[in-house]
Amino acid sequence: MATPDLLNTVHELSQAKARYCLAIDTKDWEALAGLMAPDIVMDVGDGNAGIPVLTGRDNVVGAIRTWLTGATTAHQVHTPLVDLDGDEARVVWAM
Repeated sequence: MATPDLLNTVHELSQAKARYCLAIDTKDWEALAGLMAPDIVMDVGDGNAGIPVLTGRDNVVGAIRTWLTGATTAHQVHTPLVDLDGDEARVVWAM
């Protein structure tokens, strides 16, 4: 059974994901940057995609901004699968 703390954490993670999607879809790069740690590491490649691992908030936001130039996006995410271990969370969202 879920505890109130667990439910609150899942809700906060879901809200952060919603803010991330909204920032991308509205191209609000400042809001997107505000959701990231300064030392973020982003790896969206599958090993063969030719997309490098990016480090640092400015590099990550800059890359996303470049990739989405001229694109219209409408992110739709569904119920997350959340695994909490102390102060670390692993979350998978179907898109």
